[in-house]
Amino acid sequence: MSAAPPSPCGLVCAYQLDGQGGGTALDTSTPKRCGWLTDGTEPIWLHFDIQHQGARIWLREESGLDPVTVEVLLGRNPRPRVSTSGDRALLSLRGLSFEPSAPPEDTLSVQVWTDGRRVLTCRDRPARAIADLRRAIDHGQGPLDTGDFLSRLAERLVGPMDDLIDEEEEETHWLGHAGAQGDTGALVGELARLRRRMIRLGRYLGPQRRTLMQLASAPLGWLNADDRDLLRAAAEQTAEYADSLTSALEIAEIVQDELLQRSSEKTERRVYTLTLISAIFMPLSFITGLLGVNVAGIPDAQEPMAFLVLCIGLTVLVGLQLWMFKRKGWI
Repeated sequence: MSAAPPSPCGLVCAYQLDGQGGGTALDTSTPKRCGWLTDGTEPIWLHFDIQHQGARIWLREESGLDPVTVEVLLGRNPRPRVSTSGDRALLSLRGLSFEPSAPPEDTLSVQVWTDGRRVLTCRDRPARAIADLRRAIDHGQGPLDTGDFLSRLAERLVGPMDDLIDEEEEETHWLGHAGAQGDTGALVGELARLRRRMIRLGRYLGPQRRTLMQLASAPLGWLNADDRDLLRAAAEQTAEYADSLTSALEIAEIVQDELLQRSSEKTERRVYTLTLISAIFMPLSFITGLLGVNVAGIPDAQEPMAFLVLCIGLTVLVGLQLWMFKRKGWI
């Protein structure tokens, strides 16, 4: 739905809400025909694709919005924030993109401007939250007013993160279990990539919570008590996701430390074994090398039993070394 080609002015969809959960789809050929510049009693929602040249032209030249507001609406990947002036509010929110070619933690931004009656939203990529709102309006189960619209938009942007965070936690536990069973080399790299994904996902949750709390407490006349409660609930839900993601990151850090410790212990055991073998054979190599020099005067060089005596002596020497290593607790 939200991915439909926009109109020549970059307008993806336009609705006039009826205050009962439904709404009327308006002509998208031009925002003027939607009633953007006229006075009315019911809220009007316009949704633009800012990648469309027509949307950028209309916002800058025909929307009647000040240049600072327009540049915020046209911004790419801004951090969540809100600013208010009188009964006007300008905010940026983020949510999961759900694009097939994008990684699971990929997020997109939705910019919103409203004066309580007119609501303007902008996106640079299709957002599932917008498609859900359109579907709800078409079925008569959509937002009742502007405040309800903002709270539902915020809820739909962050709500699906719950499943993704659970998947990240499960993958972390699986990597920890796999590390206890086999080779940890590849698992350490996979866990590091998992931690980077969680960090990218969590970097916007804190600012988004602050944004929603600031909006809920802003002196906006069109925000009623129920709207403010819903915005606070969305903010608290965002805070819970941030806490869950922080816990998942801490678990991932512990698991990664355990994997690195196991890998280090394996390396140390191998080095220790090689060192021990070298220590045993060093005196043997010295003795055999000394007796193997091709000069006159080697003791008992002509004795038939000399080689057997040498082997027995070397065996006794190895036994003495092992006894000494055992006594010192090296083996």
